[in-house]
Parts: sequence; structure tokens; C-alpha cells
Amino acid sequence: MTEPYVKGYQLIELIGHGAGSEVYKARHMRSGDILAVKIVRRGSPHSARLFRQIANEFKVAHKWTHPNLVRLHELVTDRLLLWKFQVALAMEYVPGEPLADGGRLTAAQIADYYAQLADAMNYMHHRGYIHLDMKPQNVLITPEGQAKIVDFGLCTRKGRYNPRVQGTPDFMAPEQLHQGWVDERTDVFNLGATMYHIVTGKSVQMTVTRRLENAHAVPVVSETFQSMNVEVPPELESLILQSCRAAPAERPLTMQRVIERLESIRGRTKTPQMG
Repeated sequence: MTEPYVKGYQLIELIGHGAGSEVYKARHMRSGDILAVKIVRRGSPHSARLFRQIANEFKVAHKWTHPNLVRLHELVTDRLLLWKFQVALAMEYVPGEPLADGGRLTAAQIADYYAQLADAMNYMHHRGYIHLDMKPQNVLITPEGQAKIVDFGLCTRKGRYNPRVQGTPDFMAPEQLHQGWVDERTDVFNLGATMYHIVTGKSVQMTVTRRLENAHAVPVVSETFQSMNVEVPPELESLILQSCRAAPAERPLTMQRVIERLESIRGRTKTPQMG
């Protein structure tokens, strides 16, 4: 494999990788700014799909400005050889750890991250898009406690028919699995499933194998947090479990409704200040 190269950038160090992509900490040669650069190269088994996703990511989100959404800077296409090329997405560099690696969190932290992410997704919804792939791995937490959504590859127009199964199985809503109508309530489920995992360490979904064998299988949360020896305020548990209902009509109807309930919950979970 050739050494990684992106025109206009000095690649400093590898900071992440996935199926067919790599993410580098990089310096923009002209401005000196430190950014993150995600590279997708043709030739991997997933390259065609990843090319579509990274192009969609930039097209949809490059003008968004929200404190809890990573800023996208530019899309760079480089031809490495006559028969080989790559696409790179330059974005804001976020020092921090994935939400999935945060360890045990307090109820106040859970409610705070939940509210930050809900506000970011509400911003997206007001601009006509839904995320469709919210999961702990797509969120970075800075040392200051700011949550940042860092991937928009599956974003699509809200209120449309979903023509193919897309998303991450453990966090997908039933309408994603069964190629149904997707809207704000789909993101409400994805975010609720993310917080369920953060609180309990478990998935709201059945196993992938079982769901593929049974076309009518839907996620059912059969255990309360108390039965799993997890202590969170009842109002927070109620919001998470309602957000993970199989039927969209039984979930909060919009992300704004989620935010309003979280505002009340956060007011009761703040850590007391020492006087």
C-alpha cells in the first residue's frame, strides 16, 4: 500500500480507522490549522459504498454550524495512480474519547450528553434531514464535556421511504430494518437506543441473526433499569424506554419533545455545588 497522502495536508498521525477508511490528525499546509482527515481509497471491499457516504456527508452537512456537530471543511479527490484514486474529507479535529469509552457515567452526565445530542439532531431536523446512524461510536466527548456528532454518512431527507436497510443493527429502529417510512421519530429511537446502551451496557435489539431469521421481529425492552441494578431517575428511564418503542407513534413525536423533557430532568439531576 502506498504511503497516505492528501493534497494540501500534512498527515501527522493515524487516530482512527474503520472498514475501508482511515482518519488522520493533519495540518492544513496553507493555513496551519489542525484538522481531522478521513480517507477512503478505491480497492477496499466497501469503497464504493463509502465513496457515496462521504460525498453525501459533505453535501448534506458542510454548511452546518452547531456546537455539537463536527464542522466539515472540504472534500478532496486525489488520483494516486492511473487506475487508483481516493477521496478525503477534512473536518474539525476534536480531541476527546468516543462516548462508548466513557466508562460509568453519573445520571447528570447522561442527561447532559442526551440533551446536547438531542439539540444537535433537532438542528438537523429543522434543516430537513435525519441522521439515521446515531450510536456511541459516532459521538466524541471533549475533555470539557462537550458531545460532538462526528459522522453524517447516512443522513437523508426526513419523511421519506427508506429503500434499503441502512444503519447499525444494535441501534436501528424497526422502520429502518423493514425499509419503511423514516422521520424524526427514527432518530428519536436511534438516540434512545444509544442512551440505553450507555446506561445499561446492553442493546435494545435482538441479535442480528435472530432478526434476519424472523422478518416480524421487533425490538422489545423487557427489563427495567432497576431489574438490571442500574440507578437513574425514573423520568430519565421513562424517556429512554419510550424512545425505544417499536411503534413510531408511541415514541416522542419530535426531538423537541425529547429536549423539553430533558430540560426538566436535568434540573433535578445537577450535582449540588459546595458552598
